[in-house]
Amino acid sequence: MVERKTLIYWGTILFIGFFFLEFFVPLLYAPSATVTPTPTVAPEDTSFQGTGHVMSVVNALGSSAFVSCPGFDSLSANSTLVKGVISLGGNSTYSVELAQNVSSEAFSGFLALKCGSSAFLRSAFVSFNESLVVKDATGRQQVITPEGARSYASSSGLSGLPAFVLPCAKEGAVLNLTASLNIQGGQVTDFRLIEE
Repeated sequence: MVERKTLIYWGTILFIGFFFLEFFVPLLYAPSATVTPTPTVAPEDTSFQGTGHVMSVVNALGSSAFVSCPGFDSLSANSTLVKGVISLGGNSTYSVELAQNVSSEAFSGFLALKCGSSAFLRSAFVSFNESLVVKDATGRQQVITPEGARSYASSSGLSGLPAFVLPCAKEGAVLNLTASLNIQGGQVTDFRLIEE
């Protein structure tokens, strides 16, 4: 007969052996997963470039302007109406920072004296009560709702959407603005509102 000590010894070895065998067999003989290629979907064209028109209300006039006047930087050097001038190329197009509380009439008069006939657009903040529909050349469109515009302006700390208006515009005036919108890769890269 087999001794009890030998039986316990070999029983323990078999038990440990079966444990290792049970542990490694599923790893060694697991069914292989078949890889099925997923079809690739062509990315949708997310670029957009279009224009539209919207009736807008001027909430506030800004303190910057674009001026087309040859030599304006030297002409405005001692003016109390102008805080700063940056040349935008050449000798006739400038970005102008107006002094505080300068009226468009005063600045237009200054331009008429110094430049004769000149082009002038002043920054403003506008809102609109109708949806702005911007269409591209193929007929695709993007819609900007008044709520979306107000939400963007308030989250940016602005009193309205930035725009450029003619010098005769006053706060509260209703203007027909031309909008241009560029979208690249799903992101807005340029949005302008300009009175023409």
